[in-house]
Amino acid sequence: MSGFHKDGYSVSSFGGMAADLPRIQAYSEALRRVITPESVVVEIGTGSGVMAMHACQLGARRVYAIEAEDAIETASVSAAQNGFADRIVFIHDVSTNVTLPEPADVLFSDLRGILPLHNAHLETIIDARRRFLKPGGVQIPQRDTLYVAPVSAPDVYQDVVEPWTKNPFGLNMDAGRQWTINQRYRRRVQAEQIAFPPQVWAVLDYVNLTELNYAATFNWTAEAPVTVHGYQVWFDAVLYDEIGYSTAPDQPPMAYGTTFFPCAEVVTLAAGDTLRARVRADNFSGAYTFSWHTQVLDGATQAVRQQLQQSTFFGDIESTRALHMRSQAYQPRLSRAGQIDAAVLQWMAEGQTLRDIAQHLMQQYAAEFPNEIEAMTKAGDMSVKYGEYHGS
Repeated sequence: MSGFHKDGYSVSSFGGMAADLPRIQAYSEALRRVITPESVVVEIGTGSGVMAMHACQLGARRVYAIEAEDAIETASVSAAQNGFADRIVFIHDVSTNVTLPEPADVLFSDLRGILPLHNAHLETIIDARRRFLKPGGVQIPQRDTLYVAPVSAPDVYQDVVEPWTKNPFGLNMDAGRQWTINQRYRRRVQAEQIAFPPQVWAVLDYVNLTELNYAATFNWTAEAPVTVHGYQVWFDAVLYDEIGYSTAPDQPPMAYGTTFFPCAEVVTLAAGDTLRARVRADNFSGAYTFSWHTQVLDGATQAVRQQLQQSTFFGDIESTRALHMRSQAYQPRLSRAGQIDAAVLQWMAEGQTLRDIAQHLMQQYAAEFPNEIEAMTKAGDMSVKYGEYHGS
């Protein structure tokens, strides 16, 4: 669900999360354990409002439901239809911008993406724990544990890589392949495709969390010849006490999915060889860059026989250009779109109406806004994105 992230959720995707029964039932049981008639509850990323309303069903005195996405508009309507409008305060904003009038007895959220290391999830939790939760209050979830396991999954690998290695015209598509192998994918392997036992990558202790970046090195020794195509990553969640769930390949599928990091090339190990992997996640300005480096150590000599270095940084098709444009010496210039946005922001700052702004757009940027509908759409979009709502 959403709270503080760059990738927006649609109303339908919130509905999918609400229909994810293992997740919903686990959260319900955790909340049932801790909510009392005197409880003040804060939910970050309320989405469709299902769990905020359920907190009322469980007896919460007051629920503050925070959501950055527009889906909160449907949540407030649903709350009124279900008779909870007087007990839920819906706040349409990023939680880090919000100040609440009272501390919470219970703070709960689900801001994960495919993995808990998702955009500004961890910063949001750290901030909310510090500012919203009273001393001795309960935080849900309490812990996520991330696991990494090498997989022998030729079907998944071919789905990712084969379109760039085979084409009916015999063309060299290595440029596209290099981009493809440096991305992570929402793919789920079968339990029997796990080639080596999973190892713990990170433990996210939300009650005490301060760290945003996580890295670990893993070693597996092959007992028999094996082919490795990548790494599957999943998490086990502990919501409260023993209540939780897992996105592991041997568990029922959940809305989160699981992550597949492909190897740049197929890795083949003989009996006695060691597979060494270093996996890391680094948070930059509210977004994660993932890196996974692979080595094969010869079983007899321990010499490095194969080495692969991959990162989602290189999977960003604009990464080289973006890196240059972020350098300290670079002198940025406004693009045409930037000039238009700057002009609209200036007219907004002057207090002009949207109709006036639309007229200016048609006059000064006629090529982009040849009619009032397109000009009003642009003005309205900028108003929603940057304007301060004052109810008039």
